[in-house]
Parts: sequence; structure tokens; C-alpha cells
Amino acid sequence: MALAKKTGNKVIIALSLLILGVGSFIMILPFIWMVSTSFKIPGAEYSFPPEWLPIPATIGNYIELFSLDFLPYGRFFLNSIYLTAIISAGCLFFDSLAAFAFAKLRFWKRDTIFLILLSSMMLPVAVRIIPLYLMMRLLHWLDTYLPLILPRIFAGIWGTFLLRQFFLTIPDDLLDAAKIDGCSFFGIYWQIMLPLAKPALITLAVIASLATWNDFLQPLVYLTSLDKYTVQIGLAYLVTDYEVEWRMFMAGSTLAVVPILLVYVFLQKHFTRGIVMSGIKG
Repeated sequence: MALAKKTGNKVIIALSLLILGVGSFIMILPFIWMVSTSFKIPGAEYSFPPEWLPIPATIGNYIELFSLDFLPYGRFFLNSIYLTAIISAGCLFFDSLAAFAFAKLRFWKRDTIFLILLSSMMLPVAVRIIPLYLMMRLLHWLDTYLPLILPRIFAGIWGTFLLRQFFLTIPDDLLDAAKIDGCSFFGIYWQIMLPLAKPALITLAVIASLATWNDFLQPLVYLTSLDKYTVQIGLAYLVTDYEVEWRMFMAGSTLAVVPILLVYVFLQKHFTRGIVMSGIKG
């Protein structure tokens, strides 16, 4: 009986791995095709049957992409890096401050205020974009990076929620000991909470970087100058009403994926740990 049960478990595990492997292969096929097309010579992207391995391969598509007179793709790339770095750093600092207050400080209606803030997560950006646009126009912030930066770093509800859940797992005895030693609230936050919250902070950094880098709607709404556009808008410029420069589009898409992919690969261990540990205590 025990042997049959053990064999059945092995079969279930094997089938699960097989299904996951097939699903992963299907999901990665578009990525493989994107990279393959970015190295193809003109006309090869329309060949039939499709060529998965470009022969001959060329880097001319990447060179041509950065040589376009009407599309400063290199500037778009730098703009996205700048925005991603500023917003990620801002989210880490301000969201962690708010999370520390909601997790460890005692003040009037703390849980009620947090619940109200948490409820705002139910409103997606698409619902809030019109009133936000009117607000930014009144502030004369259109065609600047301020509408993209300030709302995200000062109203990072999701990041606050994530870090608060992590801070709740830290024993209050550590804070009490620090208070007895004369440490201030900011000192407790800076010297005790942040070092212990490294996995959650890395998780937030990865998520904030991914969201900022891939954002298309908000830069399109708030920015009008070509030299301020991000890489996602730059890719859209390669798609016209009459044709699509598939080789350059795939080259640009490949370059757009690389930074986020590298961030996730190098921080995957901390990212997974932060997600798991942040959900221990509610």
C-alpha cells in the first residue's frame, strides 16, 4: 500500500513537471523568436518556413536602430534608466518610512488610515489618469518627469503594504531594547528595520523597476517632447500605419528586455525570499 502510494506520488510529480516544462517552453517561444528576428538580414523575417536560427546573423539591425535620424533610441534608453533609478530609490525610502510608521508606531486611527490607503489600490491608473492629468496641467508639470516621479514615490501604496507586512514579523523587543539604549525612531528605522528588511526591499526594488521600465500609458499622456520619451514609446514609433520595421522592432524589444531580465536574474533569490517572508503575518 505504501509502495503504491509512493509510486503514485512520483507519477503526479513527473506529470506536473512535464506540464510545467511544456508550458514554460510555449511561453518562451515568443522571446526566442524576438531575439532570433533581431539578428536576421532584411527579408529573412518573412521567410517560410520560419527560420529560428538566423543564418547568416547580423548586428546591423541594432546599429541601424541607434542610427535613426527621426528616432533617438539611445536617448529613450537613457531616459528610461534615469526614471527607473529615481523612482525605485524613492519608493524604497518613502514606502519603507510609511511602512515603519504603520507597522511599529502608535497613532490615532492608524489601522483605519491604512485601510483607507489600501482601498485606493482598487482604482487602476486608467481610472485615475484623467483627474491626474488635469491636476498636472494646473501645476504646469506637463511635459516634465514630475508627474511620473512624484505620485509614485509619495503614493506607493503597494510598496507600503509589502514592507509593512515584513516589518510586522520583526519582534517589538528589538525596538524596545533600542529605545532603552536611547535610539530615536528614525535611528530604529535606519539601523534596525532596514538592514533586517533587505529581502523585502530588494523585492520592492525589482517590482518598482519593472513597473517603471514597462510603463507606456503615463509617459505617453504626460510627455510631448521627443527627447523626453521612454524606451516603450520609442518602440511604438517603429510601428506605423503602413508598415512595421520588424527587424529593428525586435532589436529594440530585445534591448528593452535585457536590463529588467538581468535585474531579476541577479536578485531572484532575494526577490523570492522577500515575497515569502512578507506574507507570514497580516
